[in-house]
Amino acid sequence: MSKSETHTLCVYLSERKTNKFFHEIMKGIKEEVLTKNITPFFTDNLSELIRTCNALGEKIAVIVEYSRREAFRVFEKLSAHGIHCIFINMKIATSAASLQKHSSVCHDYEGTTRSLILGCCQDGVKKMAYLGYNEDSYSDTVKLNLIRELLGEEGDKYDVYRNNGDVQACLSAFIERINEYDTVICANDIFIVLLFTSVGNIQNLRVIGSSFLNLNDLYRNNYTTVMLDNEQVGRCAVMAYRFLRKTENILALDVKVAAKIIPSQDSMESSEQEIEEDEVGTSNVFFNDEQVSELLTLENMFIKCDETDIRILKAIKEGKTYAAIEESEYIAINTIKYRLNRMVKRAGADGKRELFDLLEKYHLLK
Repeated sequence: MSKSETHTLCVYLSERKTNKFFHEIMKGIKEEVLTKNITPFFTDNLSELIRTCNALGEKIAVIVEYSRREAFRVFEKLSAHGIHCIFINMKIATSAASLQKHSSVCHDYEGTTRSLILGCCQDGVKKMAYLGYNEDSYSDTVKLNLIRELLGEEGDKYDVYRNNGDVQACLSAFIERINEYDTVICANDIFIVLLFTSVGNIQNLRVIGSSFLNLNDLYRNNYTTVMLDNEQVGRCAVMAYRFLRKTENILALDVKVAAKIIPSQDSMESSEQEIEEDEVGTSNVFFNDEQVSELLTLENMFIKCDETDIRILKAIKEGKTYAAIEESEYIAINTIKYRLNRMVKRAGADGKRELFDLLEKYHLLK
């Protein structure tokens, strides 16, 4: 590729792009293309992606999609047009032939789950629960297969609580038997938030999850989390695109990006380990659940909040006046009101009171 030659990297994003994962992936892609003579083109319309690739003669596209089922559909359509897919956080290969037809840049689900479970076993886990398993989620299925491999059949060392569309039923079934377990692996971050919201201060239970939502940063000290570098995943996708363009004899790439386990506050003696983790399951019913919908709307607000916004929220929650906040934050009262109104709008609340009711409902900003 000559220095003056510019290419367009076409990126397909599924419709659920208002969350931390998509935000960080896009940021990584945008940062990486700045010095690479590449122009990014983002779209959530598959037909538009195909038209753009064909018009520009681009034969490689990056695909950011949650659902494995939807990823198959995208793969089939783009393959029919001779477009090579680089999937982010998704593998869809079912045979050696299909493996050669697409690339992937992923967190290592298998390595993550194996490290987590083996670590729990070394600590003397008595019985584990796997909360929120969704059969339509690729990563959920990988985790369950590894749990079976390492702990045997369900019912002895572990139980699986399946999320078949009814989030509340899944959560309630687990809470009814919560005292039977000393460890729970949550399939996704939504179940982390709902678990802490429903149970409150969890005693004698090791909670394991990922750091996928900004909301979960507010619970960070309460559970063992997997810190992901999604921006690096986005950067690696651009590198994969450039490598495939320049190297004609390479049919496909399989790239893995490392992350770290960060222990909960009460288990800080555990050492950090390089591993990886992944994303929320994608049942449509799951996203239509009222509490899930509220949490994802709050997540959209927190994505766009800066540290000053968070301090303003905490100060108001503590009962401080605008004048007191003005003095501590060195910003005008009108600016405080503007920032607060902006957060109310982003949270989809009818007013300040409803916003703080939502924050209180999910035990946020404590």
